[in-house]
Amino acid sequence: MNMQSPSYCIELLQAADTWALRQEAMWPDKDISFVQLPGDEKAVHFGLFVITASNCKVLVSCLSVFSNDAALQLRKFATLPSRQQQGWGSKLLRHVLKESSHLAQGRAIVLDSRQEKEAFYASFGFQREGEPFEKNGRFYVRMKWH
Repeated sequence: MNMQSPSYCIELLQAADTWALRQEAMWPDKDISFVQLPGDEKAVHFGLFVITASNCKVLVSCLSVFSNDAALQLRKFATLPSRQQQGWGSKLLRHVLKESSHLAQGRAIVLDSRQEKEAFYASFGFQREGEPFEKNGRFYVRMKWH
């Protein structure tokens, strides 16, 4: 029996290509418009696709990078619930951090983590900046990549 991991690829996406995954993974009880962000059309969107045995690509994880003069902000990092805890999101985050470090040009790379995911991001070199805050009924912490 072959226990080899499935193949995958990481590609750039259009904003609309991320919305269904964002909704399913992050806010399944909300309308899809809830996961559509101002500035989505200007952000850079990455998607990790698993390549199935029949050579089909399945979008498993996505992450968007928003840019302003002060920082690059990673937003709406979502992985299909059925594919979480399998390393797909970690692969995508490593890729995006590598790409973003080139794009940052001296600017900070930040994100707002759900408080319960803080240790996950810390394992990639993010450090908490400031106190937790509440948004949409959930607690978050601002984190900066070092």
